[in-house]
Amino acid sequence: IPEEKIISIYNGIDINEKITNDTDDTKKVILTLSNFAPRKGIIEYLNIIEKVIKINQKVTFILAGRDDMNGMVQKRVKEKKLEKFIQIPGFVYNSNEILTKADVVVLPSLLPEGCPTSILEAMSFGKPVIGYNINGLNELVINNETGFLVPLNDQETMASRILELLGRSELIEKFGKNSYNRVIKKFTLNKMLNEHRN
Repeated sequence: IPEEKIISIYNGIDINEKITNDTDDTKKVILTLSNFAPRKGIIEYLNIIEKVIKINQKVTFILAGRDDMNGMVQKRVKEKKLEKFIQIPGFVYNSNEILTKADVVVLPSLLPEGCPTSILEAMSFGKPVIGYNINGLNELVINNETGFLVPLNDQETMASRILELLGRSELIEKFGKNSYNRVIKKFTLNKMLNEHRN
């Protein structure tokens, strides 16, 4: 097929002026909204969390999603003695409430994604996103504008990018506004439907 005849129609989400910056400077919240599966990199992400809390303990990590790993994540959290810093609420039926609490969203997926709805939702709430530079995610997140894209499996850089945002509220706000504006321009439900119609 000639390249000029190929188009991508991205997922769209319904946006109702949801941008929120309900942030508390005393303790930041880092949210991961993803099913627990090996390809999502949650187990490896625990190493990154350890690196972050060695330097900054004014942080809570929330790992929310359906558990397809039969409690392995919870077991590792206990083994690493991270219970004080990590909340695991399980599957979340309505992501709005948990997204409102978050300051930053991290998706530690190790394999390519499609068009992750959780990331579109996070951006619609004005949240900066950090993740590996993998296909799918790198079509949503613009490095150093709406968040950070990190070389795959580079845990040191992932930890340092999280720490950078934890220490710079003005950057969280800037990236968050950019994220929101990007979703409004490119990833609305109406835009997706119109492109399918066309």
